[in-house]
Amino acid sequence: MKVTVKKNYKFKKTRYLILSIIIITPLLIFTVFLRSDNIVNNKEKILDNIVKNVDISLNKIDHIATKDGKKEWVFKSDEVTFSTSKKKAEVKNLYVTFFLKNGSEANITADNGVFNYETNNIEAFGNVIITDGNYILKTKHIFYNNKKKIISSENAVKILGKHFDINANSIILNINQGSAELNGDINAVF
Repeated sequence: MKVTVKKNYKFKKTRYLILSIIIITPLLIFTVFLRSDNIVNNKEKILDNIVKNVDISLNKIDHIATKDGKKEWVFKSDEVTFSTSKKKAEVKNLYVTFFLKNGSEANITADNGVFNYETNNIEAFGNVIITDGNYILKTKHIFYNNKKKIISSENAVKILGKHFDINANSIILNINQGSAELNGDINAVF
């Protein structure tokens, strides 16, 4: 009697498949572990870059200041970072509209600013422009004192009107009285 043995190719393929799984699975687990560790390290780096003592950060804000039921001014910004410990908000792309007693409006725009939400004082810097419909004032930095209703700048200012140009070293604007005090070297062209 002659016995022939057939090779079982299915068993051989299955054995290679199982062996491959046993070898590849630890490699995949090791790769996933390395990547997850990298993600955790990146999260730590991201958290380190977040500004300290910041309670909230917003992309757009509108703040309306009223007194005795009347709108005094509106404060807008594209990006705001609030800090309750400092009682201030740092802003980007600042826009403020003051509603004057005579019924007109004055607008301030600036690249950046700081809003003290305890005193309602505003500091604006970087391409500061103040307009009221008749005049345009340009400077680098202004400070608005809410209690006194005064806007001041210790930097050079340029005031443009329909029929004049004025340059000065500094200015104090009284919003309630509608007056301006120019200081330093004053040059005017009428």
